[in-house]
Amino acid sequence: MKLSKYLKIWPFLEKPGYNLVYSTKKASIVLLPDTFCQTLIQEEQIEDKIADQLAQLDMLVPDHGTEREEVFGMLAEVNRLFPGLSISVILNLDCNFACRYCYEGTMKDKLYMSDAVADQFIQFVKERYTENKSKIHLDFYGGEPLLSKDRIIYISKVLQPFVEERGGTYSFNLVTNGSLLNRKTVEELKPYGLESAKITIDGLPDNHNNYRPFKSGSASFEVILANLKACCELIEINVSGNYTK
Repeated sequence: MKLSKYLKIWPFLEKPGYNLVYSTKKASIVLLPDTFCQTLIQEEQIEDKIADQLAQLDMLVPDHGTEREEVFGMLAEVNRLFPGLSISVILNLDCNFACRYCYEGTMKDKLYMSDAVADQFIQFVKERYTENKSKIHLDFYGGEPLLSKDRIIYISKVLQPFVEERGGTYSFNLVTNGSLLNRKTVEELKPYGLESAKITIDGLPDNHNNYRPFKSGSASFEVILANLKACCELIEINVSGNYTK
């Protein structure tokens, strides 16, 4: 047996002479004496009982080649076993905000998903909705996804009945700045599978408006807050924030 290539080993300062050993592959963790760690590193013989325990924690492996293949195939195996499809969909690179820290920066433009790309995406999803799947969940993202509300409806009108006819469930989430998430929009999208929305609020009004203004420079805090109050009983709202010192 060989020591896994996917281990992190640190001196455990609270207990001198011991090391904290963590498997990044299995998320298992043990405390081992310095001398025992050296024994493992040098691939010297250890008790079968202890070797079996470490093997169960994926800290000892038969050979590194097999372990590497397992790790490289792990994502495909997770996807195979997962009963649903969970996909992020970038609808556009346009936005009605001018956030000072926006990581999309100069990539922003009036670029929108075309009909052809939407149809390709729908076909992509259909091909991967195999017999072992029971649900599809999409995260609509941008830019600002609600600038592409009609595209969300277009995609959902095809995929929702496709999934439901096969006994599954279809749902989607919005990652939105919240300015267009009014009650009318939520009531329009909910029948097509809208379950939740993630919205960013950067603290108190002055701070938020400084960092997340509309493109016109006007404040967005009160608009977002009004929308949250109007929609919070209809869908789940998840609030995130970016924090300065």
